Amino acid sequence: MTKQNEITKEGLLKLAFSATIPGGGSREQRMRNNIHHAANSLIGGMENTLQDLSPDDPEYKAAKATLQNRDQLVHDVYLAATTELYGEGINVFGPQCARVLKDLKFLGKEKIMELVQAEVDEQIRNGIEIPEE
Repeated sequence: MTKQNEITKEGLLKLAFSATIPGGGSREQRMRNNIHHAANSLIGGMENTLQDLSPDDPEYKAAKATLQNRDQLVHDVYLAATTELYGEGINVFGPQCARVLKDLKFLGKEKIMELVQAEVDEQIRNGIEIPEE
């Protein structure tokens, strides 16, 4: 990634609250973007855990169980996307995100959950990497 394309925490906050994100800037589009990157971060992290650890490691077992459980993935992605801001390769958390997250949550839990379920289902269709033992 070039210096020009790097996203800083401050840049991510501006992007998340901006009405001028790529593809449009509606609240739903901004939340969909946050959910997408949260899912990539969480699922990718768990896939890495499966590659890096041995199958008898408790962390490996927990990651594998989560990746094989759609409902748990939906729960975890929902929690991440409603408590932190995500971009490509970065996430921001803490009080600096509160205003942005409060705005995004105006979509309502039902709508956000619908978006999360759609994203998790898309990730599953695209193939989550779970090694054979």
